[in-house]
Amino acid sequence: MLRAQEYTAAIARLWPNRGTFRALIVLGIALNSVLATLTPVIYSLLRRLESVNTPGDFRQFCMGSLMVWGIANLGLLGLWLFWRTVPSMPGSKHVILFAPHGHPECQDLVRELYERFCHDFDTRRLSTRFRCKWLASHWTVHDHFEAHDLLYRTGARLLIHGTVSRGKVKGAAIEGFRSVSFVVRHKPLEQTARERFAEQLASAIAFRSFAARDSESFIDKDVVSQNLGEVSSFFLALALAIDGQTAQARDILQQLLSDVKPKLAAQKRKPRFRAFIDTIETYLSGTIVAECRALYEKELAGNITDRSRDSAAEKCQELLLAIKRLGKHMEHHYQCMAIIHFHFGRVRDARQCVEKASNLATSNLANQYLSFAFLALWQESYDKALRYYLNSRRQESQDPSIITDTIQFLDGVIRNNKDKPQLRFGLAFVNDHFCDLGRAIEEYKTFLHHAGEATTLQPLVSYADRRVQELSGQS
Repeated sequence: MLRAQEYTAAIARLWPNRGTFRALIVLGIALNSVLATLTPVIYSLLRRLESVNTPGDFRQFCMGSLMVWGIANLGLLGLWLFWRTVPSMPGSKHVILFAPHGHPECQDLVRELYERFCHDFDTRRLSTRFRCKWLASHWTVHDHFEAHDLLYRTGARLLIHGTVSRGKVKGAAIEGFRSVSFVVRHKPLEQTARERFAEQLASAIAFRSFAARDSESFIDKDVVSQNLGEVSSFFLALALAIDGQTAQARDILQQLLSDVKPKLAAQKRKPRFRAFIDTIETYLSGTIVAECRALYEKELAGNITDRSRDSAAEKCQELLLAIKRLGKHMEHHYQCMAIIHFHFGRVRDARQCVEKASNLATSNLANQYLSFAFLALWQESYDKALRYYLNSRRQESQDPSIITDTIQFLDGVIRNNKDKPQLRFGLAFVNDHFCDLGRAIEEYKTFLHHAGEATTLQPLVSYADRRVQELSGQS
């Protein structure tokens, strides 16, 4: 059986103009015709039941009938006003509002463009996530403020609006958009992030001829339906990524990239089209990194080298390899891959990734030295490890979030590898110079206790012993 939302969606598709004055008149005539038919029938039935026998009973029946008529018509008016004020949003999917406008004789063109747009979304396999909705002409959007207000009131994700018309170019009949605008809803951004986001959105439409060249030049409807689909997909993916829905954004961007990349060779304006593809790849890479980060924090953070977490580590590795296939090699990508290599015991591969990250790094160089130092500790190269740690002190101030991640990483590795007391030194050093002096003293003392008389650990023991005395004297 159909649910109430599906009935609403069916009505919306069959009668998109239900909020117009003409619709109110039709509904009013229909309702009052039904009431006019039922009233004498009900009166005759009451007469047979002897419920209406006297003039007083008749007056009471008339008053009741007028009251029912009035309530029914007021209810109809209220329902019509609701339909007119807020378009119904079918189902629980993200909704795309299609609200272009034009002269009355162009309504068939608007519907055709809408149907082509919906078909394009179906071919992109996006109709399972998004529901397209055509708004009637009385919801005409004139400017950016009205667009934002409509998105706010309806909860829709994307609004497409503009002017549709017919004209001629070089004697040939052309029909389509004279102008088109896209407005997407996402969580608030800071000013700098908003400016960067606007530039990225602009890359999606910079090479597309949405603007008319003169008063009689319009975009062909076949071209515009495809352009609308690509631009809408891009806008929706970016909005979902900003809102933290990275898995959905990644799927859309991957499909979009596979759709537009084959067109690169055929594009005459290659620099602009290449910029669009670069932006898709950059955001796709970003969404994969965010998804990998979320998985790491949920399953792997504090559990590196724990064999029960191998499946999560393999999933992270797949995501990181997807970034590599895009050719978007960034510092944090190699840092993440180094952690995954280390989790599986591939220390040599982990070091190579740290070296690549170091070559790409322009800031936070201390993070690279701390990574080299940890791997040296793990391989029991203690003199080298101490040199790396001391070099990390000379770098610029570290990002607090990186230090927090480093400490969490060390805590987990120490918990899963109790036979490696030298790792305590690394945890003590990071706290000593970047985080918590109180914990640094505790970790230095724990390291000294476990180190005992081991001669191989002597460089670390000497440093730890000296720092405990210095820090204790400061406190």
